[in-house]
Amino acid sequence: MALFGINVVKEVVIRYTIVMTALDVLLEVAIQQHGYVTVEDARRVGVDPQRLRALALRGRAEQRERGLYRISLVPHRPHDDYAEAVLLAGDHGVLAGEAALDLWDLADVNPRRIEVIVPPGLRIRRIRKDVVFLMRDISRDQIDEVDNIRVVSPSLAIEVAMDEGVDGSLIDQAITKASRRELIGARSAAKLLAALDDKEKGAK
Repeated sequence: MALFGINVVKEVVIRYTIVMTALDVLLEVAIQQHGYVTVEDARRVGVDPQRLRALALRGRAEQRERGLYRISLVPHRPHDDYAEAVLLAGDHGVLAGEAALDLWDLADVNPRRIEVIVPPGLRIRRIRKDVVFLMRDISRDQIDEVDNIRVVSPSLAIEVAMDEGVDGSLIDQAITKASRRELIGARSAAKLLAALDDKEKGAK
């Protein structure tokens, strides 16, 4: 084979190896995040974020929002919408409210919007219409994880859902379920029930 031909083959092999290596690395991240990868994730694992764009052009990934991609090889699963909503805020988002009640399986809710808590002052562009960002400081002990999705603790999930106007019967159901599963203590349950009573009295 001529030298020119050998060089062309080498270049093709090198390019193919780089793309596949990047895909393999990103796939490991995506599997843990319902198929999603952010540009920050790519940088953390040593992959040039431009590789995400290249994968999108090849149909191996889909750009969902600025800085957020979904790797096409990862099968869809329940709660994908919640994972995506949280990752719209990068490393800062935490699922809250009615969607958090659903993720924790605490109430028979059907969220029409997905609430995500983010630090005050965080700027987020190009957000989905069904995602609402709540600016709020929360401590680390109020953050948990369910199905590889960052979510507020059951107690805070109930509190935020109550503040956001979720029906009282669903709040009561969530408190009862959380208590039975020992996700909240008796004192927390009592405080939440008292807050619910006060809210319902105030609404009359």
